[in-house]
Amino acid sequence: MASPAQIATDIRLWAVKLNGCHHQGERLDPLCRSLLRAADMLVAQAEVIRELEEAAEAESERVEAFQNGDDLYG
Repeated sequence: MASPAQIATDIRLWAVKLNGCHHQGERLDPLCRSLLRAADMLVAQAEVIRELEEAAEAESERVEAFQNGDDLYG
C-alpha cells in the first residue's frame, strides 16, 4: 500500500499536469487547486498521526515501567 507521502506526490503531479488544461470547455484550474489542497492535507494528517503514535508509544512505555515498579517520575 502506498504511503500518504507517495499519494500526495501523485496528486501533486496530476495537479501540475492538469493545470491550465480544459475539459469540455471548462478550465481545470479549480480542480488543480483542490488537488493541491488535498495533497497538503494528506501530508498534514500523516504528521498528526505520526505525533499521536509517538505519544502513545511513550505513554505505553511509562505505563509498562510503572507496572514493573520503575519510578520514572522521581
